[in-house]
Amino acid sequence: MKNSILIIDDELGICTSLALALEDKYNVKFHTNPSEGLKTLKKEVFNICLLDLRMGKYNGLDIIREIKQIDRNLVVIIMTAYASIDTSIEAKKNGAYTYLIKPLNIKDLYIIIEQALEFQRLNQTVEYLSKELENKYIYNGIIGRSPSMKNIFSMIEKLKDVDTNVLITGESGTGKELVARAIHFSGKRKKEKFVEVNCAAIPETLLEEELFGHMKGSFTGALRDRQGKLEYANNGTLFLDEIGD
Repeated sequence: MKNSILIIDDELGICTSLALALEDKYNVKFHTNPSEGLKTLKKEVFNICLLDLRMGKYNGLDIIREIKQIDRNLVVIIMTAYASIDTSIEAKKNGAYTYLIKPLNIKDLYIIIEQALEFQRLNQTVEYLSKELENKYIYNGIIGRSPSMKNIFSMIEKLKDVDTNVLITGESGTGKELVARAIHFSGKRKKEKFVEVNCAAIPETLLEEELFGHMKGSFTGALRDRQGKLEYANNGTLFLDEIGD
């Protein structure tokens, strides 16, 4: 299957000559009106866009931004007879792959197009592999591919929407907090609070007040109501860390 190229240039002669030069190897369409070119992009998929920089009232730099909003994977090659370093830099900032000076050398253009297609293929491969890696081996910030880690991911999936107490055990540094956060942020509570309490850092005599709070006047020195962590975490998750210490 041939790769597809869209040419947008307000000079009909340039459009037709480029189309004739490229049509043996690629599927080619062209428009002399950028607005019509953008409409075509919304209906059809192209690999490459050869875009003129100056087209009457249209600025190619603005057109690049609109193209990228329609199809961020489309490779845009700018063509212009008005070369400047500043414009070249600006074009690349806006998402252009490269910047060619008119009149175009067709042999050089073929090379640039093939390089651009390879660039596109590599980007698509990286994006695909990244998604595969994320789907298979990453769960809410936890990375793992061993059978035991997959079992943990499966348990998190089962627990994430259940209203129950969960005991997470393991040696220090094995990621108990990560598992707690994964349960919270992957489930129905993700928009609610995740409240962590380090039990080992709170004296035993103060732990009850830390968790349950107190009412004003409930004891000497209780000058105002104090909300406990349990109430504060209502509808969310309360993570009691180091409960065994």
